[in-house]
Amino acid sequence: MLFRKHTHYVAWHKWPGLLILVLLTAACSSDNSSPTDSQSSSEKLIQRVPLAALRLQQVNDCDELKNYITTSLIKRYASVPRHNYYSCPSDGDRFEPGLPGAGAPGVSDEVGLSGDAPNDSPATPSDVSDTNNQVAGVNEGDIVKTDQQGNMYILSGRHFIIAKGFPPHDLSTLAKIDLGARGLNLFLDKENQRVTILARHDEPYYITDTPSRTDESLTVVYPQPDNDYTTAIFYDVSTPNKPEIIEQIQMRGYFREGRRIENRLHLVSNHYLQTAALHTDPEFIDLQKTFIDTVNTVKCDTPDGEVENNPDVIQAQKNLSEKIENIISAIDPANYLPDARRITDDTVEPVPYLACNNINHPEVNMSLGLQIITSIDTDGSN
Repeated sequence: MLFRKHTHYVAWHKWPGLLILVLLTAACSSDNSSPTDSQSSSEKLIQRVPLAALRLQQVNDCDELKNYITTSLIKRYASVPRHNYYSCPSDGDRFEPGLPGAGAPGVSDEVGLSGDAPNDSPATPSDVSDTNNQVAGVNEGDIVKTDQQGNMYILSGRHFIIAKGFPPHDLSTLAKIDLGARGLNLFLDKENQRVTILARHDEPYYITDTPSRTDESLTVVYPQPDNDYTTAIFYDVSTPNKPEIIEQIQMRGYFREGRRIENRLHLVSNHYLQTAALHTDPEFIDLQKTFIDTVNTVKCDTPDGEVENNPDVIQAQKNLSEKIENIISAIDPANYLPDARRITDDTVEPVPYLACNNINHPEVNMSLGLQIITSIDTDGSN
């Protein structure tokens, strides 16, 4: 696991403060023993991963982090698979993954608002309930929130809508904003009259140069593969019919969940460390294919033999491992650690977010998935 210690950026009072970052690794060690099928999942986990191996260790510098990442990537790409299925030439097997981008971009997300017949009502509602609050003082996100004046704050697809909800016969739209992104969650800070919206950019990414409407479902992917940013948009809603953007910050990672405690937001997102340098290196691609083909060939030729000890597999594994090590050692960690940026009009400004020595990890290493908890004020500062 990867843990980000609490850190204050004194000189950056407008930047978000990252509290915790956790690296989630698969429960796998270098032990190649095979527990019996009669064992439960928990028994297998205990046998394969000693508890001591799950204790967090602090990274001292970027070189140590590189070593950890290199080992994880070697285990991922250069390990002989444990499963019993191998692709033999005579099988004629073909893996056909599901089509990506099976969304429905044509579905309307419009919301119509109109009141009923007029009737006598007080100027403000007598009571407004909070939604999705399971613990007192801990406010959960939603797509609809209501303030003490009866105004409703609504996320509808790519739009942020503020509606007058009281009295009912005056139901009407006060403001409607195109977010330029798909809204995910909304937080209302009633005391400070602020709204925070979490959104994701979901512009289509075409995998062919000449997409057409007839085959769009076959040629489009949502979202773009390098666009895993969560955008936090902070609004001042003290004048509901004229909301103003206070701040807009993009943070690397897929938003999962969040909570608001007083004027502080705590946001959870996931991110997988992308190592694009591997997949853009022709030699790595060739060596990976050679390793996979070698493993399959050896397994198919000698079904009862030990694949791991075959000289051809060992050599292909060695070549691939060395290539991974060479690629990662040449990369600045800043190129693959999660980043954040502040958006102002047409400018993008980087935000200090994470350093190598802010990271802890367990002894075992397999997957490089991160869970990030970001703490930030509801006006986008601190």
